[in-house]
Amino acid sequence: MTPTVTPTVASSQTAAPRDEVEEKAAADLEIKDIDGVLHEHPGDAMRLVSYLGASGDFTSYVREKSGAFKAVGKYEQPLLSPAGEWVALNPLIKFQGTDTDQVKFTSLTTGESFVVSTVKKPLNTMRPFWSRDGSKLLLSVYDTDKKPELVVGFVVVDVAARKAVHVKTEYADDATLVHTFAPRRDGRAHLLGRPAEGHRVLRHVRTGE
Repeated sequence: MTPTVTPTVASSQTAAPRDEVEEKAAADLEIKDIDGVLHEHPGDAMRLVSYLGASGDFTSYVREKSGAFKAVGKYEQPLLSPAGEWVALNPLIKFQGTDTDQVKFTSLTTGESFVVSTVKKPLNTMRPFWSRDGSKLLLSVYDTDKKPELVVGFVVVDVAARKAVHVKTEYADDATLVHTFAPRRDGRAHLLGRPAEGHRVLRHVRTGE
C-alpha cells in the first residue's frame, strides 16, 4: 500500500524592485489650456507627448522634437506615433455631414494631412493605439445602438497605404474592453479585459516590424 503524503506549501514574499526617481524636476513646462505645469526630468520613465485642451475649442496638442507643444486640431483626440513623425487625430464629434467615421493623419515634418474612412454609422472607432514601428494604427469599434455601448471589433489603418481594414469579432462586451497591439513584436491584436479575464489574442495583424 502506497503511503499518503501530505504536501507542504512554503510561502515567501518577494519585494518588488523600486525605481529610482529624481526628487526634483529638471524642467518645468506650462501646459496650455489645462492650467497646469509639467515637471520633467530626463530620467523619467514616461513622457507627455500629446493631450487635449480642456477649455474653449478643446484644442489638440502634440509635442514636436524640439520639446514644445504644437496645436494640430480641435475636438480631436491626438496620438503621436512612436517616432514622432505622424499624429493621428480621432474626431470626438462623429458623423459631421457623413455617415462614415474617419481618422485624420498629419505629418509633423511636412505638414501633409490625409483622412482615412473606417466604419459606417451606427459603428464608430475610438481608443487608438499605434504599432511599435508607427506603420499602423489600431482602433476599437463600438456599436452605439447597443445600450450600454459594446466593443464589437477593431480597425487597423495602414498609414503608408492609407487604407483601413475592419475586423469583426465574435467576442463582444462593454466599452471597458478595448483592443490594442501586443507588447511583443509579433504583430498580434489583443483584447484587453478586466484584470480577472486577462488578455485574449484575437487575430494576427502584420505590422511590418
